[in-house]
Amino acid sequence: MAEPEPTDPEYLRIKEVEALEIRVDASAPLHRLVAATAKAIKSGHTDDRGYRSTRWHEGALDLHISPATVDRSIQILNTVVLALEKQSFPVSIDKESHHSVAKIFGHEIRFELVEKYNQIRIPEDQRGKYSYPAVRYQPNGILEFRVSSSRYGYPAIRDGKRQKLEEQISRILGVIVREARDAKLAAERRIQEEIERRRREIERQKLAEQIRNEEEKVANLETWVSNWTRAGQYRDFIFSLEKAWNAAGKDTSPEAEHGKRLAWMRKQADRLDPLVESPSSILDRKSEIERHWY
Repeated sequence: MAEPEPTDPEYLRIKEVEALEIRVDASAPLHRLVAATAKAIKSGHTDDRGYRSTRWHEGALDLHISPATVDRSIQILNTVVLALEKQSFPVSIDKESHHSVAKIFGHEIRFELVEKYNQIRIPEDQRGKYSYPAVRYQPNGILEFRVSSSRYGYPAIRDGKRQKLEEQISRILGVIVREARDAKLAAERRIQEEIERRRREIERQKLAEQIRNEEEKVANLETWVSNWTRAGQYRDFIFSLEKAWNAAGKDTSPEAEHGKRLAWMRKQADRLDPLVESPSSILDRKSEIERHWY
């Protein structure tokens, strides 16, 4: 079953843009950024591959072409930039990366126009004794418009056998706007993922707190049971001790020394027993001296 077509405002905007009929008008005034780009590319140095580039030229859009395609490239670039700004998508040069970008749906989408090249194998007898390159690069006149919102991968539209870039301006705009929509959706997904991550973290913290509380209760229970058991052992011992002392003729009356000792032992048993009220003891004042150094 086919997925239903999206209905979000950004997608509908893409459909509007792709439906436009945009033609290259060679007589149209150059956008200020395109004019700066034309000046930079025409006065630029041609490298050993036959290319000129506006990279790092102040105020110039990204262009990497041969001198033979300068006029075509400037016209295509001007048409795209004017069309973008007509759709209220401002074009600028990023201050940090110096790349040309269009701001769409709150995201900056990078774009550039480049000329493709052919690799031509150099015969071995023409490479020279110390010349290691086996191929040379030759611009082939095929222009490619690249679009990207990140450094990894990019959609591109290029000259075809049936359609040149001049006939694909609305498609170029569509690709740029689609990339902006993808960037917006990706940002929204990241926000939702962060919200979900924080929700799970809060749940884990609550669970950890519940576990700590439960462990504390279990530890308390174990302490109570242990103390209750020890209190019973104390009483059994005290009973046996009193019996032995009586058999030995010891005075175990409350006023006698052995009687006082037995009373003290019963008090310690009661202090351990969680089922009875704990009698006071000098040990209760231990904290008074632990806060001081001696």
